[in-house]
Amino acid sequence: MTLYRMVHGLLQNLEVLLLVSFMINLLLMDIKTIRKKIKGGKYDLSLHAHEERQAEQITIEEIETTILKGSIIEEYPKDPRGESCLIAIKSMHVVCGWRNERILIVTNYRPQMPKWVNWKTRAKELKNRA
Repeated sequence: MTLYRMVHGLLQNLEVLLLVSFMINLLLMDIKTIRKKIKGGKYDLSLHAHEERQAEQITIEEIETTILKGSIIEEYPKDPRGESCLIAIKSMHVVCGWRNERILIVTNYRPQMPKWVNWKTRAKELKNRA
């Protein structure tokens, strides 16, 4: 085997590894990746999120602040609509997932009784999302 073929084979393997690594990062709902996308403006609001935002008078700044300062309190890896997670701070909840390479804000709301005991604890266990 020539040196050229060996180097060419290694480069092809490296390209495959980099692509796989990139795809895994896109699929993971980790707070660091989500925050980077939010800071870069690489996100969209679903129609539902926009309607909820208007109904509860939630600003875009509040949504961004929740994601940038909050923590993931629930993960939905098997949601039929695609993997998503719930990010929360005391006064706000934001559910987000992926839309291609962008974050999709699925919904946003202020946690309240009877659904929430407190901002981190549901009154009932969630059954419809895995």
